[in-house]
Amino acid sequence: MNQAVKFSYSQTTEHNGTSNYMERKAHESIWQECLEIFRDNVNPQSFKTWFEPIKPVRLSNKVLTIQVPSQFFYEWLEEHYVQILHKTLKKVIGPSAKLEYSIIVENNHPIVNLYNQPTYG
Repeated sequence: MNQAVKFSYSQTTEHNGTSNYMERKAHESIWQECLEIFRDNVNPQSFKTWFEPIKPVRLSNKVLTIQVPSQFFYEWLEEHYVQILHKTLKKVIGPSAKLEYSIIVENNHPIVNLYNQPTYG
């Protein structure tokens, strides 16, 4: 699935992560920036179904943790959207960006740090 990702803005945003306070505040704005790119690259129904439910949890050392509603949801993202997820994170956070998933289990408590996925070339 080698799909070109179009970016709808001309500036590149680099976040160096030097301040823990900035990283705590940055995860939401970084995720919003990612959502704009996803919105421009997937159809509206897919965006609503697969990207809107994702919640940013934190950013630490260029690792963005996102919360997803289920194991199935995680697997679907990894199977169908892994390329755009990782290309977008590299664009927004930087080349060493990583994605970590927090999956909500049946009793509505997240399992944090379950998956720490490296970015793909």
